[in-house]
Parts: sequence; structure tokens; C-alpha cells
Amino acid sequence: MGFPTIYPTGATVYDPKKSANGYTAFATENKTILIDMNGHQFNLLQKNGFATQRSGNKLQNILNQDVFQNKKEHHNNQLNVVYETVTNSQLTDQPLLDSGIYEIDSQKNVIWQWHSSDHFNEFGFDEIAKNAIYREIQQNHQTPWLTIENARKVGENKWFDAGDERFNPENIIFGAPNANIIAILNKETARIVWQLGPRFDKNETVSHLEWLINPGDAHFIAKGFPGAGHLLVFDHGGSAGYGLPNGTSKDGIANEHREYSRVLEIDPTTFEIKWQYTPDEAGHVQPLDSYKFYSANLGSAQRLVNGNTLITEGNDGRIFEVTVKHEIVWEFINPFFEVDENGLKNNWISEVRRISYSSINQLKTPKEVAIEPVNVTNFRVTGSPNGANAGKVTIVDGVDPNRLRAVYDPHSPVGQRKSVEHDFCVVTFTPHAKQGR
Repeated sequence: MGFPTIYPTGATVYDPKKSANGYTAFATENKTILIDMNGHQFNLLQKNGFATQRSGNKLQNILNQDVFQNKKEHHNNQLNVVYETVTNSQLTDQPLLDSGIYEIDSQKNVIWQWHSSDHFNEFGFDEIAKNAIYREIQQNHQTPWLTIENARKVGENKWFDAGDERFNPENIIFGAPNANIIAILNKETARIVWQLGPRFDKNETVSHLEWLINPGDAHFIAKGFPGAGHLLVFDHGGSAGYGLPNGTSKDGIANEHREYSRVLEIDPTTFEIKWQYTPDEAGHVQPLDSYKFYSANLGSAQRLVNGNTLITEGNDGRIFEVTVKHEIVWEFINPFFEVDENGLKNNWISEVRRISYSSINQLKTPKEVAIEPVNVTNFRVTGSPNGANAGKVTIVDGVDPNRLRAVYDPHSPVGQRKSVEHDFCVVTFTPHAKQGR
């Protein structure tokens, strides 16, 4: 697959009337950046200088600083994911790299902790998966058998208000993407009280979800937002899970595979899909073009106040906002390319948050200027023929030239795209001189 040398960067689409207008904060490998809807950049200041640290949830740390009026979370305890080498004879006689969740107070004291290996039998792994996990532990001592990300409190929700204790606001929801799991911990007992995964083919209740593979950024939509109480998750795809060996996994480690992403809004009590954004909703032809919505390990989704959803396709440096009907009303391509620890140049984005204009003391509400989507069938760089049907036409006896001019617009809504009719294709070329034998 080939890639061009030039891509548009910055804000590429913007409809002020349909967007949930505000600032967008995002984190790259080395920077934390704030932009307005037209992509103008602002520096996020702290008391000790510019926001460039690479700590745990660095974006949330920045958003809690004094440049923001809403400081109610500034002194809250923080949940940190940790990885430690431990010994657990129930899993192996050898040391293993274990994952855990620590709650830290404002004085950096550990006031609560949880270790995944202590709860191995609560995750519902079958014997085949357990054998693959044992192989992972034996083979890869420096790799955690269970990765954990985005541990956070469940928060206020209608399910708990109705008496469902599983969704106590103080309970902790987290994703274990390498095992295809999303789970909730009871804060008091430390036991798992709700779970999605690790399998999706053994239970009719969840089989319609198909396989969540490498799910990330799992959280409940907050009160006051459309879809409040539903689970919102960025289902990355890629390779993850434990099970039978197959064509993509000779040892049963990371044995489920899918090369496209999905955003799912799920009722956590019935597992019904309430809304989704997949390659289908993006208008991509499946399966050939499914990969065009794909971020294998850096992705997130945020429900906005007007019902739109802000989606981060982090591996491509892309952030975009879609309506309930899947229309893209804002899009931004990260223009800041950085060199990572492996010497590779990329514009990856790791964390994103849309925030209101009123959240920032120092800045005036910016002017909002619409950005019309570019018609790629007519867009050309300087010196190139200007647009579709700009090439030379040769009239051939017996061929209707009008039929050759039928236009196919890939950006038209599905079902309204014109078909292309051709009598035949004419190719003109100058042959090279024959080579002697």
C-alpha cells in the first residue's frame, strides 16, 4: 500500500452550527497542546512553566491546573496503574510482571491497592486461555500477563440510583486490552462485580457485540450528556486475547485479530448497542477499506454535550467529531511530527479532551470560521491538471463520449453514488525500442 508525501494537517473540516464548540486539548509524545475549533494553538501554562511532562494521565493533570476555573478535581485522589514483579505461586513458581491499581492521595501516599494476579480466577478464563497465559508468563518475563489502562471511578449514574450496587460511583472501571476485557471492581471488597469479555462467542447475551479486541478508554457517559449511563468504548482492533492457536497466533497469545476500529455505546445492563461508529458508518467499503478507520493502540471517544462524539484515531494523529447520524462536522490532523525513542517520526496523539470556552480564565472566546470539506476529486497541487475529467479525451468511432464522462464521487452518501459506465478503456503509450536477443 502506497502513501503520498503530502497530507493536509491542522483543522480540515468545521461546521460551527453542528459542532459542540470549545477548545480541544491533546497530548503528543512530548507536548500538551490546546487548540480552538479552527486549529489555532495555545500554550497550556502551569505555575512551573509549559505543560510537557510525561507522567501518568498527563492531560488530566494539566486540566486540573489553575488556568482552569473548574478546580473541583484538583485535590481528589488519583488512580494510577502500576506494573510490579511479584511472586504468586497460584500462577507460577517464577517471578511475574503483574499489573495493579493504586489510589494515591494528595501527599502521594498509597491509600488503596489492587493486584490483578490476586484475582486471576475471577476473570473467567477457560482452560485453553489459562494455558496460553501460562505460556505468556513463562516466555515473556518482562511482559505483563494482564495490561490495564484507564482505571477510573464509575461516577454518578442512573443504574446505581435505581439500586444496582455494581455501578456504585466509587467502584472502579478499567480495561484490560490484551485480554479483551472491561471490568468493574467493587471498591470495598476488591472483587470484580461486572465484566465484558474475555470471550464473546460463548454467551448469547454478548455475541451480537462480536469480539471486542484490545478495547480502550472504557467509561460511563456522565450525567447531563446524551446517553448518560451507557458504556462508551474505543474498540481498537489489532491482535489481543488468549485462546486456541490459529493462523495469526501459533501459541494462542493475541489470538483474535481485526484490522479496523470501532466506537461502541453499550447499555451495561443489557449489552445492547445504543450507537456505534465503525467502517460502515464511516462509509468505507468492507472489508477492503475497513482499515481506513483503524488505530491499533491509541484511540478514545468522548460524548459531547450536544450528543456528538469526539473520536481520536491516535495512531494517525487524527481527531474528528461526528453527529448521531455519523456526519463529520469537525476534523483535525496533528501537524506536530516528533521522533520517538525508536527514531521513528510520527504525529501520534495519546489523549484528547474537548472542553468549554468558559473553562479557561485567560482566553477570549475565539472567532469561529467554517471550514468546508475539500472535494478530493477536484483537489490538485499547483501544476497538476485541475480536477476530475481534466485529462485529454480521444474520440473513437463507435464510442459514446458522454458515457465516458460519468462521474463517481466517493464522498456522496452511500446509495446516492453514481455508477460508472465504460464501453472500453483506451490506453496510449510509446513503446521502448525492442531489445536485441
